[in-house]
Amino acid sequence: MRRRPYLRDELLAISERFRHVAQEHRDAGADGRVRRHLGAVQSSLAEHFEELLTRWVDDETLRTAWRDHLRRGAAAPDEPAPAVPLVFRGVGAGGQELLVWRHGNRQVELEVDGSPAGRQPAVAIDVVDGVGRLHLGGVEYRERFSVGSPGREVLAAFVATPDERTPWEHLGELLADGLIEPNLGLTDRGRRALAQLRR
Repeated sequence: MRRRPYLRDELLAISERFRHVAQEHRDAGADGRVRRHLGAVQSSLAEHFEELLTRWVDDETLRTAWRDHLRRGAAAPDEPAPAVPLVFRGVGAGGQELLVWRHGNRQVELEVDGSPAGRQPAVAIDVVDGVGRLHLGGVEYRERFSVGSPGREVLAAFVATPDERTPWEHLGELLADGLIEPNLGLTDRGRRALAQLRR
């Protein structure tokens, strides 16, 4: 299988949204305009889902299992393996980069300049002048985001009107940068990113 770290999260997010829209479509009754709109949304989701499978999943058996998950509500396959959520990315005064990954429910895993730096129960991220800051080992790290302003603006529009502006084209990068959960909910990091965007 080719590498796309958050592929499983993307497929899960699309599947959840697909089923939600399918339920709305069933509930729409005889209203032709609403039903057509929801049907078009469903088709678009299914196409995007299929594009991801075709491009990134080589195993036809695995593709079929994912299609069954989307269309029939079968259990989601275990592959590809889920990615570990990013909690914080920051840069220190000396240019060193700190990454903090969620590890299970109660721990975080630290990485400094690409090297493992241990695990600990939690980290305290303060927001000063609209910027997330984390102090570790006497160094202050200022939060940075990989997703640029256009991607964050799309996310802000989605948060404001979730039924209108689902950010499918930015889904992979939003997940990879730790701004959203697979269910499309904002993470704490996502809230900080949007707060910084509004400043």
